[in-house]
Amino acid sequence: MKEKDLTPTATEKLADYVARLNYEDLPEDVVGLAKSCLLDILGCAISGGVDEMTARAAKGAVKCHSGGDATAWAICQRASAPGAAMANAICAETSDFTYALGGTAILPAVLAVAEKEGIGGREVIVAIVAGHEVMWRIHKAVNQFSLQQRGFYPQGVCASFGPAAAVAKLLGLDAKATASAIGLAAGAGIGIRAYAAEGLRTKQFYLGTASASGVTIGYLAQAGMPSARLSLEAKGSGFFTTYAGTDYDVGGTSYKLGEEFLLRRTAFKLYPACRYVHTSIDAARRLASLVKPQEVERIEVRVPLMAAQVAGDRPVRSTYDAQFSIPWTVAVTLIDGTGLNGDQVSATRIQDRQVLALAQKVRVEADPELDRMLHGDLPPVVISCRMRILCRDGTEHSALVEYARGSAENPPTKEELHGKFEHLVEGLVSSAQAKKIEALVEDLEHLGDISSLIATASTRT
Repeated sequence: MKEKDLTPTATEKLADYVARLNYEDLPEDVVGLAKSCLLDILGCAISGGVDEMTARAAKGAVKCHSGGDATAWAICQRASAPGAAMANAICAETSDFTYALGGTAILPAVLAVAEKEGIGGREVIVAIVAGHEVMWRIHKAVNQFSLQQRGFYPQGVCASFGPAAAVAKLLGLDAKATASAIGLAAGAGIGIRAYAAEGLRTKQFYLGTASASGVTIGYLAQAGMPSARLSLEAKGSGFFTTYAGTDYDVGGTSYKLGEEFLLRRTAFKLYPACRYVHTSIDAARRLASLVKPQEVERIEVRVPLMAAQVAGDRPVRSTYDAQFSIPWTVAVTLIDGTGLNGDQVSATRIQDRQVLALAQKVRVEADPELDRMLHGDLPPVVISCRMRILCRDGTEHSALVEYARGSAENPPTKEELHGKFEHLVEGLVSSAQAKKIEALVEDLEHLGDISSLIATASTRT
């Protein structure tokens, strides 16, 4: 009889890390990042909850997940924990304004279970970190560009790992049960990119479902449901080969595990748009004061291949399309002279003749020198941009933006993140409420439970 191989699998290594992680293991800056991620998701979800289509979808999630042990604070309704997680995640993803990677699925799941179980702020912080450390390493192990080329939405197919690991941590599961949670998550990912061709927001559903699945998976693992030890790396049937074929590296799942916190790679968005367009917006901001839109002859934008394919020549038929269009966002930025904000991404503005005329002058090309989509690179991938504006009088203006504002390499200030939150919730909660939410998040590790935070986030003016 062949002896059973007891070498720890990728799933078991991740699970052991999650089970062992304690608050005392977290450096001060990592705790601060976890809080910033929470504030970001709260702001995006509260803001997203007023969008008509999003609100209907979120209410649908609550309707089919009835119960009263958690709060869909984005729409101020009670629901079961999975229902609250789904509704809040759907709302958070409305404006494509959440940070990268994973928070849209992780944070709503964590808050729903913490509220249901009466869990305190310290445990919430540890769960947030644990979920991200697992999620990021799954992303590192697979080539996101390859997933996208195969028709998948990368964040969707990988999204259940983070909330499943985070909920397992919240519930205090041991390494064996946590391994079951991570293994079950391997079969819960969904996400095809057909929505992109029609300018739809279907990825809200993918991330909402992942958040709800993470909650359910955590409780299933707590109840003893097993999963395959080789859920990730089984040849021909595991997560990696199913989604990535041969374009993956199992070693990425244990990359500096226990040595480095990949949460430090978080890229916060300071513009409500696809991350692939941010450096183009930054470049346009640098050059806006040097040119007049009516004097522009041509705008050349060079970006990595992935950005060029996703955002280079996308037809702008909806506000969602506009958020994924380098030509449109560059045109708006040059005309307005400011970074993109939610007020600019409107049904009226996508039909603005001046914007459309200038967008027609933008030429986007893939630049091999900027293409950092190398297999094994740490996510989120760096999307640099070279921009050259040629004017009718023969003058030229150029800019190189290597790292987007808000990225790990060009991080936002605390004031910028609080300003983003306050802008998102303006008119939806009072100024006093907004300040209270910020204060509660800042003091998260001292909260015995998160009921006061949830109650404040659930109140509207």
